[in-house]
Amino acid sequence: NDGFGPDFAVTGMTWSAFRPSDDCCQYSYLIPSNMFAAVVLGYVQEIFAELDLADSESVITDAKRLQSEIQEGIENYAYTTNSKGEKIYAFEVDGLGNASIMDDPNVPSLLAAPYLGYCDIEDEVYQATRRTILSPENPYFYQGEYASGLGSSHTFYRYIWPIALSIQGLTTRDKAEKKFLLDQLVACDGGTGVMHESFHVDDPTLYSREWFSWANMMFCELVATGENLESSVLAVMHCKSLGVPTVIAKVKSHTAKKVLEKIGADAVISPEFEMGQSRQERHLTFLKFRLHFLFQLPS
Repeated sequence: NDGFGPDFAVTGMTWSAFRPSDDCCQYSYLIPSNMFAAVVLGYVQEIFAELDLADSESVITDAKRLQSEIQEGIENYAYTTNSKGEKIYAFEVDGLGNASIMDDPNVPSLLAAPYLGYCDIEDEVYQATRRTILSPENPYFYQGEYASGLGSSHTFYRYIWPIALSIQGLTTRDKAEKKFLLDQLVACDGGTGVMHESFHVDDPTLYSREWFSWANMMFCELVATGENLESSVLAVMHCKSLGVPTVIAKVKSHTAKKVLEKIGADAVISPEFEMGQSRQERHLTFLKFRLHFLFQLPS
């Protein structure tokens, strides 16, 4: 096909040759990437509205049009059914009726859809998709003596990714599941004290990439979602042990702030109390700060 890969139909979605893990796509429309694109194009509209540049309206119009085309493509082509007949998101489609049921442990992924901001955790289609990809129906779901989770064609057979385990924990409201995943990650570091790209479900001392900062930071983010002091302490200590130069922690009490400062947190903030703002106002304040930093806007 003159470099265009397998046959495909025009759907309005973005075309992909490779997955986030760098492996070739089976079909040309990678649904997680299109979900992520739809979310980011919404950010583009917010950012350029805030910047108020000479061509902001043109950029916003183009971003809104592309976002609409991609979302319409997702709605029209991204769905398939699992072995139970449930409606789920396909991983890849070609617009011609073919679809793959699987997921990639990298991000963006189907598992990460709520994490990316595409849908709510409790969305019925997402939940059905989640149950499917965390089961043997996904050819890259591996279960072994020490762990279970998502692997990839990019790494060895029966090797699963800590990034995917962290995403699994970040996309559930079940505290018991979060704790189980954290315990599994800690127990499967191969005795190194850090996370790896992947490890064997039957022998965690077999792993790929001795050092993988993305996996370590995803682990820290999962720990940081805990609402108790113990989780915060663990997150700060782990970041420090990894040599993170600046560790900023968020707390909800003055006592917790003092404890985290004592164990080495470089800064401890309590946004809810210090800023006295609603969630939306805090988001806008953060956005303005980022814009000021990135584009050196006048204060």
